[in-house]
Amino acid sequence: MKDCYTEGIYCEDKEFALSDSNQIAIAEVLNKNSAVGVVGGYYDAGLPIKFISLFMISTLGYESFYHYYKETGYQLLSIIYSEDKPYFEKDTFARVSESRTYRLVKKDGETLWVKEIKMDTVDSSGRPMWILSLNDVNDFCEREKNLMRISAAKSEFLASMSHDIRTPLNVIMGMTALAESSIYEPGHVADCLSNITIAVNHLLALIDEVLDIKKLESGVQALHEEPFLLSEVCDNLMMMSKFDIASKKHTLHFDMKNVVHSRLIGNQSRIQQVFMNLLSNAVKYTPDGGIITVTVQEKPTHTPNLAYFEYVVEDNGIGMSKEFIQHIFEPFMRENDVYVAKRQGTGLGMAIARNIVQMMKGDIKVKSKKGVGSRITAYFYIKFQDEDRADDLFHENQNKNHEQSVIKTKAFEGKRLLLAEDNKLNERIAVEILKSFGFYVDSVNDGKKLVDMALKSQKNYYDVILMDIKMPVMDGYEATHLLRLSNRTDLQTIPIIAMTANVFASDIDMALAAGMNEHITKPIDWNDMFKMLQKVLN
Repeated sequence: MKDCYTEGIYCEDKEFALSDSNQIAIAEVLNKNSAVGVVGGYYDAGLPIKFISLFMISTLGYESFYHYYKETGYQLLSIIYSEDKPYFEKDTFARVSESRTYRLVKKDGETLWVKEIKMDTVDSSGRPMWILSLNDVNDFCEREKNLMRISAAKSEFLASMSHDIRTPLNVIMGMTALAESSIYEPGHVADCLSNITIAVNHLLALIDEVLDIKKLESGVQALHEEPFLLSEVCDNLMMMSKFDIASKKHTLHFDMKNVVHSRLIGNQSRIQQVFMNLLSNAVKYTPDGGIITVTVQEKPTHTPNLAYFEYVVEDNGIGMSKEFIQHIFEPFMRENDVYVAKRQGTGLGMAIARNIVQMMKGDIKVKSKKGVGSRITAYFYIKFQDEDRADDLFHENQNKNHEQSVIKTKAFEGKRLLLAEDNKLNERIAVEILKSFGFYVDSVNDGKKLVDMALKSQKNYYDVILMDIKMPVMDGYEATHLLRLSNRTDLQTIPIIAMTANVFASDIDMALAAGMNEHITKPIDWNDMFKMLQKVLN
């Protein structure tokens, strides 16, 4: 035949390679698989190869047929990935001819996913042979593999979250029952309330981590900048971790090296979050009596107006496997380890920390050995304050941070507040606390009732409105919109605070676009609410 398979094939038997019947067989398997490589051989032990295309040799990373032959012995089984060999060999000798996907081992040890189409033929003497066309599907298979792994990790995460959420809920319910049975023992009740607060804060931390990773991954989270002291971040870090370190009898060494710029401009809470995440991991995954070293070091940089810092946490804990380190920054990932499984966690801390430092033009490096310990280094760039403006900027920020934070009872004596809250228990709690602030409170359970009550009230009767967002009949957005469009000038300008469990930046934008003045999230920190009410009523 005139047309034949022209891509280079290595075969000592030229007559075999160019025979019409084998050319037809080669062309047929190539066309079926849209392949660019072909290999053929005998049904003998090891599946010895009769011919191979140059594509296969180069794709596998060999310079020539000679090098390929020298390292593989010219047997197909020698290049099949070990985990795939059993079923591959079984199907091949059973003459199974369906399309299949498996991995080849390249010269450098990397694996390559290929899709195979197989045909049976015979050589010139009538000896049975196989011919394979192989197509590179590595990218597709790796994506599928990653999706399956992520799906499995999410399932494991949900199971873990169910456990981690139910644990503090159990504390809350148990302590509530104990408080009710000890109503005439103030000391016991106070202890129960203290434990409930701890459990609630833990529950909120779990929820915040899940929300954090979504905000950071979607890019909606911005790092708001303000002046702060690096020493304050470090003091807070030591204070927050002191109890856990003492309870596990760890020895902590903390050192600040070559810090030239201590007055910085950046997002203090996010930097503190990174520092805390990395240290808490070391504390959590180091068995009792371990040694943990924390170093904050400034290093020289030629970038104008930016300081370069490295934050290093070293421990002699349980360490991590090489396989897990490759996935440590993927959300929901936790190592499959008995020690790890017994510790509460979401598998989100490292992903959140890395997202934050990457927003600061940095990254996180991980070195670890199973059973030996870990060394985690976070490095980032941050603005530093000009010396002549440093004190003014710092004191300005300190004044903001030291605003009134203690609730004063009856501070709003004589003020009238209109509340919309559809949850009866939340309504009861809000009314009682607002009354303790000194407010006279009217409450309703949907937006339409609030609009009707406001419109029927005397002019300037109410001083402020607290508005839930998700309510029956009419939501908070529509209710606010109607008040702002009314012909009552007092209702067009009255302060309206959104009081909602919607916490994303887009939710705040929607509240402001509807005409609201402020946005506070549930569960409500009543100290924050007190300060916000002071702000809008002043």
